Amino acid sequence: MKKIISFVFVAGILFTVLPSVSKAQSIMFTYDNAGNRVSRTDPAGKKETGIKDTTNNLSVTVFPNPTSGKLSIAIDNQASNSVAMVNVFDLSGKTVLQQQMTTATMDIDLSTQPDGVYEVRLISGKNSKTWKVLKQ
Repeated sequence: MKKIISFVFVAGILFTVLPSVSKAQSIMFTYDNAGNRVSRTDPAGKKETGIKDTTNNLSVTVFPNPTSGKLSIAIDNQASNSVAMVNVFDLSGKTVLQQQMTTATMDIDLSTQPDGVYEVRLISGKNSKTWKVLKQ
């Protein structure tokens, strides 16, 4: 494929005109019965199901994001006797929810909260991580 780049000089200013390349893409979303998006598949076939984060030897998945209400948190390698604390804040910093996570998975219900961006903070032992979640 041959690309042509044009230069235009107008009133002492040099403009570069680049060719635009348009490529059609289709992204497929999967929803659960409650209307929450649970996965996204891009054109390359890669499937995304939320936020997966591995920091400080703690592998956590927060999904779906965005959510219409139900949000799930899963810790892959949490010790069976450990307890994690989950806090949810609105953007003003107000605590919306504070709950202990005693199992490897947990569901959070944000359906009574107004649409917007929320911060979900997980504290497990000395490890802490915060994610932004969109409720729509």
